[in-house]
Amino acid sequence: MADIGMPSGRTTLPEEQLWAELALAYRYDGYIRRPVPARRQTADAAEWMVGFVFRSVREARRLGRLLAQAGFHAGEPTRRAGLWTVTVPGIAAVACFALLGVLGRLVPGAAGRPPAGEAPRPAS
Repeated sequence: MADIGMPSGRTTLPEEQLWAELALAYRYDGYIRRPVPARRQTADAAEWMVGFVFRSVREARRLGRLLAQAGFHAGEPTRRAGLWTVTVPGIAAVACFALLGVLGRLVPGAAGRPPAGEAPRPAS
């Protein structure tokens, strides 16, 4: 695996830091797409999706590597309307990131805050 921008040239992150990074990415750059309630019983898994939107392909590729380390099968970064998107299809991915979003709001110091020593992301 190539270097994915980790400290000290490591190619993988410790599990706790990996999930914190994914939760932070979801909080600032992610969204969930679900089928409308009337179709949820008959919708196929491809209609459920977690997506991320970035301004640079570098950020999108880094997230793709983090998602792969966590066991998700993310698509290749795609350019849409001048932005880069990364998608993770499936009901399990939606459930996982919805839970990360809830935990980030409930647990002080959890994924909703940047790691110690980092400045908060500017509002865009």
